[in-house]
Amino acid sequence: MANASKLFVFSFLMASIMGSMASARPLSNP
Repeated sequence: MANASKLFVFSFLMASIMGSMASARPLSNP
């Protein structure tokens, strides 16, 4: 159960970082 929890948190963190990077990329461009 602990493994599944860690995997969920890890995947959520990665998705959050990827999403913030993807949303920040177009904003910097005109």
